[in-house]
Amino acid sequence: MKILLSCPNDGQTNNFILNGLQSLGHECYFIDHRVNIDQAYQFAESFIAEEQIDLMLVLHLVNTQTYSVKMIEDLKYKNPQTKYAAWHLDTRIVEHSPEGGSIHFVKDFLPFTKLVGVYDYFFTISREIRDSLRMSGVNAHLLNEGYDEFAPIFDLPKIYDVSFIGQFGHGLIHKDRFPYLEKISKICKLKLFGSYLSGKQSLMPFYAKRQTYNSVDHSYIVAQTHINWSLGIKAEALDTFSARVYRILGAGGFLLHNRTELLEEYFVDGKHLAMYDGVDECLDKIDFYLKNPDLMKDIAAQGQLLVSQKYKFSDSMTTMLDIIAGRHE
Repeated sequence: MKILLSCPNDGQTNNFILNGLQSLGHECYFIDHRVNIDQAYQFAESFIAEEQIDLMLVLHLVNTQTYSVKMIEDLKYKNPQTKYAAWHLDTRIVEHSPEGGSIHFVKDFLPFTKLVGVYDYFFTISREIRDSLRMSGVNAHLLNEGYDEFAPIFDLPKIYDVSFIGQFGHGLIHKDRFPYLEKISKICKLKLFGSYLSGKQSLMPFYAKRQTYNSVDHSYIVAQTHINWSLGIKAEALDTFSARVYRILGAGGFLLHNRTELLEEYFVDGKHLAMYDGVDECLDKIDFYLKNPDLMKDIAAQGQLLVSQKYKFSDSMTTMLDIIAGRHE
């Protein structure tokens, strides 16, 4: 199958999807539409026709441009043999006008519905988003991310009690994480990697002062950490979970993540990872597991085995392509 992937090049997700598709034997091409959406559209218009592309897959990430309704309608009219799908990899609905362009937090669900409704298939990591779009007539499906099976696994001495890789401190997006991390820093050795998005300096002594990490860097950090901590983008978003789950478990790490309904459907607390409800239980579990390193090692091994068997990006892409082919709901 010939597949054209169009997404903002974040150096991670696009590579993981391409790895998954190529491991399945598909012929894949890539457009980075982060900067110039008009240029990306012009390339897609000619390339789809010349190469007889079977599927154009557009990723919707945060704070980036995307194609307008008219652009996708024109591509579908000029290349009716091609299927068009979009995958929304966030727990938030962002507001796109039907004209495309930049995005921001949603105030009106209708423009987003119009934008994604132009695609033949729309995939999301949130059941709530899927169900809302289906009520509006969008052909929406639930599809979670996965583990990049090409990411390395290291066996290294542990030097951090708890680490966190991601963004924290932003007033609108990641504010929930900051108070958790402040309290964690008072009971154990904490190290923070990623984007420090706050004017508060209380966590700066624990910050590695670097924002981006590739798969190798990520695996090194995970391997050097006793407890890899996570809190989903919104603590109240219970119908989804962070892609961090797959990435940490896939790297062989022990993960402590806030409990969500969907997470409990995929993983077993105390067998594949550990879950917590609220800050008090989070701190209690950190104390408990740091006193039981052999238990953490066993749980991490079970978690890595499960994602390697069932939750690779190639598994997610197989499900997507089966839905598009009518073989799977």
